[in-house]
Amino acid sequence: MAATISFVREPMFRRVLLAAVVCVVGAARVFGQAVVVKPYVQHGDVGALGATDSKVIAWTVESEPAAEWVAEYRVGDAGEWQRAEIMSTKLLARKSNPPKPKDVTDVVVDPPHDYRWLMQRADIRDVPLGSKVAYRVKQNGNEIGAGMFSARKARDGAIDFIVVGDTAKGTTEQRQIAYAMSQMKPEFIVSTGDIVYDNGRISEFLSKFWPVYVNTDRADAKTGAPLLRDAVFYPCIGNHDIQSSDFGQTPDALGAFYFFYTPLNELKLKGTLVPKGNASRIERFKQTVGGRFPSMLNYSFRNGPAHFLVLDANKYVNINEAALREFVEADLAAAKDAPWKFVVYHQPAFSNAKKHFEEQRLRGLSPLFEKHGVDVVFTGHVHNYQRSRPIRYAPKLDAKGLVQISKEGMISGELTVDKTFDGKTDTTPEGIIHIVTGAGGASLHSKYGVGDTDEAAEEKSKATTKPKKDDTPKISQAAKEEAVEFMDQYIGDRHSFTRVQLTPQRCTITQLDAKLKDLDQIVITK
Repeated sequence: MAATISFVREPMFRRVLLAAVVCVVGAARVFGQAVVVKPYVQHGDVGALGATDSKVIAWTVESEPAAEWVAEYRVGDAGEWQRAEIMSTKLLARKSNPPKPKDVTDVVVDPPHDYRWLMQRADIRDVPLGSKVAYRVKQNGNEIGAGMFSARKARDGAIDFIVVGDTAKGTTEQRQIAYAMSQMKPEFIVSTGDIVYDNGRISEFLSKFWPVYVNTDRADAKTGAPLLRDAVFYPCIGNHDIQSSDFGQTPDALGAFYFFYTPLNELKLKGTLVPKGNASRIERFKQTVGGRFPSMLNYSFRNGPAHFLVLDANKYVNINEAALREFVEADLAAAKDAPWKFVVYHQPAFSNAKKHFEEQRLRGLSPLFEKHGVDVVFTGHVHNYQRSRPIRYAPKLDAKGLVQISKEGMISGELTVDKTFDGKTDTTPEGIIHIVTGAGGASLHSKYGVGDTDEAAEEKSKATTKPKKDDTPKISQAAKEEAVEFMDQYIGDRHSFTRVQLTPQRCTITQLDAKLKDLDQIVITK
């Protein structure tokens, strides 16, 4: 049942301001609290797959005036509607700091919170595996949102999902890709990071993410599509999602941790994200999001014949840290019965693009992935599409047995490439396939790969114009040749997303553009 929380009523001018803010992000009022984010489906706290499945339906509303909320669900089209328990968490945050005083005698008045919300979640528990579950949410008897999600499948089931990254930039292409993805009717969507630009703030989610993927009631290439009402979204935390992690400078930082509900764990790392700045704001953030920080940085889940491991690959990560390696080892070892294993992180260990080429730190985990039979690694960060040949990689170790890594993040080692696999006549790869799928909406870059003749011509053309500052480490000829050797497909001239259709014996991976044209396709068989 709904939790009861009391609030002090705001002055009239404050309520008008809040209503204006909500209108900007496309929320609607239905005889009560304004709906800031309409209901959407989330995974919930448990990643392991049992005899039944559970999900979270989440939505966000103004904290006042008080309203009666009901969340209901039923299995299939004809089942009996049942009530789900609703829990509310108060969110208080500001978008910006108060203005600095003109002189030391000025008194700075701490402004009211821009966001005074209730973050609502309804827990739907113990639904049959493989079932279709409808849900609806009502405020004071009026429906404000509804959808139908697919419960997770049993180990022998088939799943159909999308992988995409570098998405919510507020571009026309983002909306086009959102609409195209909705036409595939995915059961769930896995992000490869950089969920929202440029700084991962609550305000950016309001203006660039929710209007495109949830709050819109239309599905077309001009507005996007409400696909997250029906498809679970699995976040991966990229560099832009934590770009502003200083709560002193950015009071509404780390927005992803407020909105998404991923499996929880007890992983404690030294090389991890540490919020900075205003201590009281940090404490309020942690109290609001609970165990989702820092669990959302590294987590795993099962669905059907597949096991998914989502990892943090940002610059503070130490791939030699024992706790991280033990977590990866234990997680993948526990999934030995899964026919397919996928790893997801943001910064690609194997890329053929000049931009971000040096950010290779997760190459150091390759031996662990290979040991436990990982099939595909999905990444983003580079705003294009790339698919490697199946590869094995042995990073160089120092005298203590630790992976050698440069200050920029580059790792050298021994590369083995399977050049016979083509995904058509040969469908059994010897090694891990690495896919960069970072063309989900942000502006494209790295049109050509390093070593490509077109890339060389482009660089020559740039040399005739006014040079720009380039802090990218120089790529050696040997590194270029290695990248050309392991990369099979490279498409940098259009936005796209990855569709995966999976059975216990067969995996079909297709890259599609905004017009649903097949750009690349491979089949992997067991």
